[in-house]
Amino acid sequence: DFQKSPKITIILNPNMSENIFTKSIKSILNQSYSNWELFILGKLYSNKEIKEMFSNSEYSFFKKISLSQTSDQLSLNRIKTLMSGDFLCIMEKNVILQNNALFLIIKSINDKINFDLFYSDEEIIFKEKTKVQPFFKPDWSPYLFLQMNYVGNLFILSKKFLLEVDLSDKMNVKNMENYLQYFCSKTDNIFHLPEILFSSLYDKFQDFNPFFDRENVLLNLENKNIK
Repeated sequence: DFQKSPKITIILNPNMSENIFTKSIKSILNQSYSNWELFILGKLYSNKEIKEMFSNSEYSFFKKISLSQTSDQLSLNRIKTLMSGDFLCIMEKNVILQNNALFLIIKSINDKINFDLFYSDEEIIFKEKTKVQPFFKPDWSPYLFLQMNYVGNLFILSKKFLLEVDLSDKMNVKNMENYLQYFCSKTDNIFHLPEILFSSLYDKFQDFNPFFDRENVLLNLENKNIK
């Protein structure tokens, strides 16, 4: 048992195939740490099993947010008023959690590690496990992040930090990566756990490219007030 057992709010954007979406949901349900809630951003697929979960009172920790109410934008301003968790875990597309992922996050918190933003290593899987490649990441470097998103498709924010940052002008961001860029410009209290906590699924090797394009490099420079 942990001395601290904070709740983790997970948000999942179903911008992925129905098959991978179902795997992502099941990887959350299989977590060894149980104090969490899940928000789904947008539509549910026609998968009968998933729909039954959302209509079953035993799965009251499943919540759906209609993007139509936020002009189809991913508004974290709205989410931070709805979440009951102490930490926000953002799962981007095609992410499958390891069974002990949330456990290791909570273990880090209990080891008195204080962070605004948390990220971990991951494994890259191409074409349904025909090829698996570990992605061991460096500790936080704001200069490397200017050109490369090595944080990846899963990161965790403390609610305290989320409430402190001003998101009023971030209502029209294109995706969670743009939010990540903004958050990383607002703090250096970023913790890297050198453990593989999740898998990212890709059809082919060419789809995996952690380097920012020119537009996002310029956005990073703008966020840092670098001209």
